[in-house]
Amino acid sequence: MGSSTRGYSFSPGEVTVQRGGFLAITNRSGRVHALVSEPDAGMVTSVLGVDERQVIQFPEVGSFTVTGAHRAVLKLTVAGESGCGTPEPTLTVTGKNTFSPAKVSVVATENFTVVNRSGGPQTVMCTPDPGGNGDNSRLEKGETQVLAIDKPGRYVCASVQHPDARVVVTVKGR
Repeated sequence: MGSSTRGYSFSPGEVTVQRGGFLAITNRSGRVHALVSEPDAGMVTSVLGVDERQVIQFPEVGSFTVTGAHRAVLKLTVAGESGCGTPEPTLTVTGKNTFSPAKVSVVATENFTVVNRSGGPQTVMCTPDPGGNGDNSRLEKGETQVLAIDKPGRYVCASVQHPDARVVVTVKGR
């Protein structure tokens, strides 16, 4: 998403993905933007920060209009089955409110999954180590989400509800 002489726009303006597939959207507009789909494409509500890249999954088949700020429009077609498996590695928040495994390595921008197998909702926050402000994802009981970290480095992902539940994620460059 970027700005143009006529306001904000998506580039390209039309995209087709397979059901269950992912679309990476990068905000290059210099402003924060919320994304909404009509009709509901089943995507997670997304707010793109300045220079942020989000990977969004589309589980519903159909034709959708994704809008951002100032009526920026993306025509989206979601078709058929993706045949995609769950990205590896998988981090699991267990019933003991711990992560399994305790350490994992990924390549920058590649997806990995977080599964909530605890007894209740969990908010997982990944921050550079030490400290910093990171993004967070709320996972309901039994929910799986796909995450990606763009910049190489060492990150600590922890449960907001159970701060002792943490995993070290080493992100390698491409």
